[in-house]
Amino acid sequence: AAACGAQGDSLARAMLAKAEAHSWSGGAGAQLDAAQVAAEVAGADADWRLRATGLVANAAARLGETTLLLASADRALAVLGRNPVSDAAVAVAAHVGVNCLQVGQSSAVAALCEALDALSRDGVGRGPQCRARVMHLSAIRSLYGGDHEPYLHGCEDAADAFLEAGDPRRAADARAAAGYALMLLGANDEAVAALRASCAEASRLGLANLVAGAQQNLGLALARIGALSEAEQVERAAVVAFVAGGDRRMEAASREYLARILLLAGRPAEAEAEARHAGTLLAPSHPVSVLASMSLADALLARGDSAARAEALTLAQAAYALLQASPDGVEEAAFVRRVYLHALEASGQHDAARVARDEARAWVLARAGRIAGEHYRHTFLRGDPDNAGIMGDRAV
Repeated sequence: AAACGAQGDSLARAMLAKAEAHSWSGGAGAQLDAAQVAAEVAGADADWRLRATGLVANAAARLGETTLLLASADRALAVLGRNPVSDAAVAVAAHVGVNCLQVGQSSAVAALCEALDALSRDGVGRGPQCRARVMHLSAIRSLYGGDHEPYLHGCEDAADAFLEAGDPRRAADARAAAGYALMLLGANDEAVAALRASCAEASRLGLANLVAGAQQNLGLALARIGALSEAEQVERAAVVAFVAGGDRRMEAASREYLARILLLAGRPAEAEAEARHAGTLLAPSHPVSVLASMSLADALLARGDSAARAEALTLAQAAYALLQASPDGVEEAAFVRRVYLHALEASGQHDAARVARDEARAWVLARAGRIAGEHYRHTFLRGDPDNAGIMGDRAV
């Protein structure tokens, strides 16, 4: 577009279209480059600049560029402070909030949500796209708060809202997230069915990045129903896709899940290698890095020698300390808690392990008590291997 003489809003529109395409097809670096050009050439008050801010934030989250993401969050927050506030500003701010949650930036999320809540009370942001984006943000906040049933229903409601807004791609994304919610609830057969459907829908829509995202969760869900060979194949396909697209966050997440699958398959050395690789891709405090360190600890415990047990304990203690400091900063807190108490047991710290197990059981039961549906309360306790491992014979 620039080579053909486009400039200003015309160039911004072209670059936004390119960035949006890369957000769905892969190519996080190309997405970031195009979105930054759009932000530079668009008018200061143009909706194009707002949309560019959202796409910069999304690319930054995918690339693990936290500083750039937080700068986008600051810009989105500043726009929310203007008068009047457009629907586009509300939609972008909610989208940026989702990206901040995914990289553990809870302070930025809190500031954005406070501003969005105030605007909502004033009747701002009632358009269908705004409502869908804010509903999606609310669902993701439930996920990080450990409330998986509201996360499931929130994703389902957001999918319906995106369809109402004429946005089938984001509706498909929200339905794929609902499949992940089912896995977190321990409803593994339901999760497999939902995620298979999401892969098919994303493929039909030509959304390669969403196919890979659904595959990433489908791999672990398949492993949890015992389909280990297919699970590995599907998870490796997700890794390949995210490597090709330069998406470091999702590459790390896929390698971390692959490590869990390999460990379930009785291949701890390969699991250890994948977990170590995953841990090199992002900052140590990144939520995905925390899970990667626990996958590594799990693999080391399976190895069983004294050096492995010592390293596993060090990793588990560090991750558990991060969880204690930021309880809403990790998606799968039960995994952290289960590996931590097993590391204590393997190291002979039986008194500390008993305390950790009692605390973990209380945590699991508290979250189960917040699940309204009896079916999902049962699957949460029995079908999730981390919850079941924590509860033992008390998973009732």
